[in-house]
Amino acid sequence: MQLRCSAVVVLATVCAAIVNAAPRLHKKIFNYPSHVTTLPGSYIVEFEENATDTHIALDAMASVVVRKRFDDSVFNGVVVATSLDYNPEMLADLPGVKRIWGNRRHTLAYQEGTQDLRSPYKHHMTGVARALLELGLDGRGVKIGIVDSGVDYNHPELGSCWKTDKCPWQYGKDFIGDEYDYTQVKPIVKPNKTPMDCMGHGTHISGIIAARGPQVQGVAPGATLGMYRVLSCPVNGDVFADDAIIMQGMEAAFKDGMDILSLSFGMVGWSEDPLAALATKMVEKGVVVVAAVGNDGRDGLQTASSPAVGRGVISVGSVENWNITTTATNITTPSGWRLVRTSEKSTNMVDFAFPKGAPLSVPKTSNGNIHGCTETEDNIKGTVAVVARGDCTFQQKADIVQKKGAVGMIVIDDGDDITALMLAMNITIPAVMVSIEDGLFIVEGVAKGKSKVSTNLEEYVSFASPDGGSMSVFSSFGPSPELDLVPMISAPGGNIWSTYPLKLGSYKSLSGTSMSTPYIAGVVALIKQARPKLTVDQIRQILVNSANPIPDPGTGQMVSPYSSGAGLVNAYNAIKSRAFVGPYVLSINQTEISSSDKDSTGIRLSRHNITFANTDGEKSAKVVLTNVVANSLTMYTSNGRFATSILEDSVIPTWPTNTSEVAQDTMPQCIFDNDSMDIEAGNGAFFNITIMAPYGLPEKSRWFYGGFLNFSVTWEGEDTSSTFIVPYGGFNGDYSKIGMLTPGPMNSPSFVDENLQEIKDIGNYKINTKSPPMLSFSIDVPSPLIYTSLIDAKNKSVGVLALGSASHVARSLPSSNGAYLVPVNNTVLVGDDLSKLAIAADGTYRLRLSVMRPFGYPSNDEDFEIWESGNFTFG
Repeated sequence: MQLRCSAVVVLATVCAAIVNAAPRLHKKIFNYPSHVTTLPGSYIVEFEENATDTHIALDAMASVVVRKRFDDSVFNGVVVATSLDYNPEMLADLPGVKRIWGNRRHTLAYQEGTQDLRSPYKHHMTGVARALLELGLDGRGVKIGIVDSGVDYNHPELGSCWKTDKCPWQYGKDFIGDEYDYTQVKPIVKPNKTPMDCMGHGTHISGIIAARGPQVQGVAPGATLGMYRVLSCPVNGDVFADDAIIMQGMEAAFKDGMDILSLSFGMVGWSEDPLAALATKMVEKGVVVVAAVGNDGRDGLQTASSPAVGRGVISVGSVENWNITTTATNITTPSGWRLVRTSEKSTNMVDFAFPKGAPLSVPKTSNGNIHGCTETEDNIKGTVAVVARGDCTFQQKADIVQKKGAVGMIVIDDGDDITALMLAMNITIPAVMVSIEDGLFIVEGVAKGKSKVSTNLEEYVSFASPDGGSMSVFSSFGPSPELDLVPMISAPGGNIWSTYPLKLGSYKSLSGTSMSTPYIAGVVALIKQARPKLTVDQIRQILVNSANPIPDPGTGQMVSPYSSGAGLVNAYNAIKSRAFVGPYVLSINQTEISSSDKDSTGIRLSRHNITFANTDGEKSAKVVLTNVVANSLTMYTSNGRFATSILEDSVIPTWPTNTSEVAQDTMPQCIFDNDSMDIEAGNGAFFNITIMAPYGLPEKSRWFYGGFLNFSVTWEGEDTSSTFIVPYGGFNGDYSKIGMLTPGPMNSPSFVDENLQEIKDIGNYKINTKSPPMLSFSIDVPSPLIYTSLIDAKNKSVGVLALGSASHVARSLPSSNGAYLVPVNNTVLVGDDLSKLAIAADGTYRLRLSVMRPFGYPSNDEDFEIWESGNFTFG
């Protein structure tokens, strides 16, 4: 599930209507950008250690009410309520306050599967089947906490129980209730006695983790579960939450001793966000936190969500399911009987089922073909008409056969990858498509004599999905704003059939990283059951080391780790792993963590020491190291500009573009001091590695490159080898000096009116402060800080626009309007700490937009990209 904030177009912490809550540049206050809205008068305050006096001072403030005190063992802080016009700097100035966030309000978006079909996992593709069947694991003794929309614990595949003896549901609580409504200034919070699910998401996730069959086989069906409900019931089709309630659910899971926390929500963000900060603290306390990387993949690079970008969090991408199990049609002909796989019905069609025992017909047109594009003289009334694909639209075929009295239509495809028929609303008969092989069986059977068809909605047949195992198009890309390599790993998340509330149909197919995340949570439970002494970091390490990179048949390389992480999870290999290889992720260019220096020829190099620890106490290991190249990715479009979206070209620009041979210098290369070593039992060794950036790709095109260090291991006396993976990724250039502002469709940055039309001659524009224009701009990459200053005729700043600053700003995304908008009026923030409001005098001014580059410092002017407007006048 993707947390999405309501669309607000001004660059401000809160809604523009709340004038006195304008954002400050106070270093302790986390200022959100425009598309993020906060609950008015609600703040999350984090304290430094040993802040007892701060609690006392806070309790003494008449204008502040403490709504929630968190357990300081995991998060030392509170949630406070204030008046709507309260200045949060009064809180920030208290000794012992570490930082303050507005309490974000979220609108939740998730997507149903593209087809209403049953999609059982191929657990053997992820090593889960071997872990369950060969090793006898089921997650028993491991506690998994799910923070989500609740669960229908009455579902027969989820135990039909709540906190009774031998019930899987031993923990959990409702924190939000059924009356929470985002549209209210102060939403009603009336938790129920149990976390019953009223919208389905949490029940679906629960089935992925622990369903016990017969329809859904969870990954860890023996695990002990806790459900912490933090999401509302649907209001006008939307589901809501806020940071404070989500954090309460996370804290409760921690206090209940959950070993694993599954978080299937998030919004594009930073590791400094409150949810990411809390997730990081829980990791430090020994909880394995698994979080969805997000469903913003169509917006391109750097769309990873918070809390998935939290330090130490296992961020999860999505791959498409391999098996699709769909409705089937019984065909009986003189040649025999066959259960025929059919396409899904179109969403605008009538009931799918054909009349039981309806006869089949193959109407021929006047020219003798069976395409059904012209009227037939054959009597097909009361039959299911069989026609071939081609020559006209599906709708035309349907119109003709239903006019002639047919009670159904079967279209024979010209191949085997059948799809749903796209038909208009006026069709009144069921219609499906079958493969060419099955179509020929039907035609030949009808030619021999009486043939009939029937559809039993309880009949299903499985077939391979053509996209099975490939990355889902919705799965968000890394890197994080700080250039961490995310996601960490991937799992099945596309078209997943799982449990659903009984009142809402019992089962449903959903797609999203919401579905891949609980899969990984279940895998971690199997690992902890098998190897209970592993630390959180060791669990992450063996997950990554044992993953399988995902090939891209279109390029001949591997999918970028900025898309897939280490690749597809392999539970069995992780559990049976006999080595630790680390660092297990290499994020190049990431400041002090990994340098990227130019050598004398101008080639960017990064140097690393990788430790291979052979944990087999009896057998030595022969280790051979190779470099497996992955695709390079960019957002730089073919028309020569940095795009705010990949929607322009439908796919993210990738190198190589196809499987043709390409120059070696356009690929990342590795230099190994040693590419082969013999390592004694129980010992370790260092591999010194230099990664060479793809210097043949122009730096101005801003390529993110990557690959996988492949350690192929053969243990003494064994014939088969094992593979251990270390993914790496980097930016081909100097990320700290990257250009920030995007040339947009209106020559961004630019002034626009209330209708978002560009004002071309701002110099002759006299600004009406009651209905001011707006400054429109887009940014290429996430920025730690943006502010807009008002500059007078003497080239002196008179202050920062009151609604013109934000910190930790995401890259411009088309799903959030693609641009940030700042109202241009004469209200500014002044003073050394910009804590006071002032009105600029009438006169001539211009704007100075300051956008901080990644890893920059607010005090260093060189770390900002500066843009200045032409002159305009107030008064």
